[in-house]
Amino acid sequence: MKMCSVSCEQFTAPVIKPLVIGGELITSRNCARVILNSADGSRFIGEMSPLPHFNNETFAQAFLQLSHFYPSLSQLSFPESLEKLSLFAKKHLTQLYPSVRNAIEMACFSYIESLKDPTSDRVVLNGLVIPGDSDFLNGVDKLLAAGYHSIKVKVGRKDIDVEIDFIQKIISRIKGCATLRLDCNRAWSLTEAIYFGKAVACDEIEYIEEPVTGRDAQIQFFHETGILVALDETLAEVDPETLDLTGVNAFVLKPALIGGLTHTYKVVKYAQSRGIKPVLSSAFETDRAILNYANFAVVLGINHIPHGLDTWKWLGSQEQLFTVVAGDIVVNK
Repeated sequence: MKMCSVSCEQFTAPVIKPLVIGGELITSRNCARVILNSADGSRFIGEMSPLPHFNNETFAQAFLQLSHFYPSLSQLSFPESLEKLSLFAKKHLTQLYPSVRNAIEMACFSYIESLKDPTSDRVVLNGLVIPGDSDFLNGVDKLLAAGYHSIKVKVGRKDIDVEIDFIQKIISRIKGCATLRLDCNRAWSLTEAIYFGKAVACDEIEYIEEPVTGRDAQIQFFHETGILVALDETLAEVDPETLDLTGVNAFVLKPALIGGLTHTYKVVKYAQSRGIKPVLSSAFETDRAILNYANFAVVLGINHIPHGLDTWKWLGSQEQLFTVVAGDIVVNK
C-alpha cells in the first residue's frame, strides 16, 4: 500500500518521577512523532526521543534530520512484513540517526501489525526501581504485591556501602518471589565492582548490566564474583558478533539507541543462537513506543522474558494504550 501522506510533530512529555541521567536532572522528555497516513484514513505512528547522555545525537539534531527526511517517505510503499521492513530500512534509512531510524521503523511496524487479525497478548515486565526516593523499599514491596517476578534496580549512584546495604535489604524482601537485575551504567571501577559483587552475590541476582567499562574488565568481574553480566551500552558501540561473551547472561536492547527495530531483530536472533537472553528496553519513552516494543516482543516470540518496558511510569501526558496486570503488559491488537 502506498503512503498517502506523511506528517511530523513534536511535543514534550513531563517527567513525573525524579529522573537523573548522567548527573543531570531530567524534568521532561522532548519527543517527536512521524505519522504515516494511508488512503483509507488510517494513521501509523512512530516516536523519537533521544536519551541525553546515551544517544550520541541530540533531540535538536534528530528532529532536524527527521524534518528534512520525512517528506520523501510519501513517495514510498508500506512494507508489509518484518522481512520487508528490514529491506526497506537497508535501502532507505541507513544514513539516519538511530533514534530517527527507530521512529520511522516503528511507524512501519505499526502498519504491519494492523494487517493481522485482532488478538490479545501479554508481555512480562521487569519492574524498575531507582533508589534515591525515600520510599524505594516501599516501591519494591508494591511491585511484589502487584505480581512482578523480576525487579530491576539502578546502582552506581551513591556510596557503594550504602548501595550494598539497600540491595541486601531488597534481596531479603524478594527471596522466593522474584529475581533481581541490577544496572550500573559503567559507574564503577573494576575494584569497586568486585567489592560490591562479592558483598551481594546470591541466587536472586540474575545479572548486573555493564558493571564496568570494557569486555575484559567485565569478564574479570564475572570470574571474581560469579555474577553474570548483561550488555547494554556495549551493543551500541560494538558488533556483538565480534565479542567474547564469557559470563554474559543477557543483551539489553534499546531500539532507539542501537539503530531501530530491524537491527534489534538481527541482534535478538544472534543472542538466541548463543543462548543469551534478549531483553527489550525503553529509553524512558512514552507508552506509544512501549506498545510497539511489546508487540515486537510478541512477534519475536520472546514475550515470556521480562522486558525493561516499565519506564513509561516516569512520563506524564500519555495515551493509556495498554494495561498492566500482574506484572504483564496486556496488549490488544
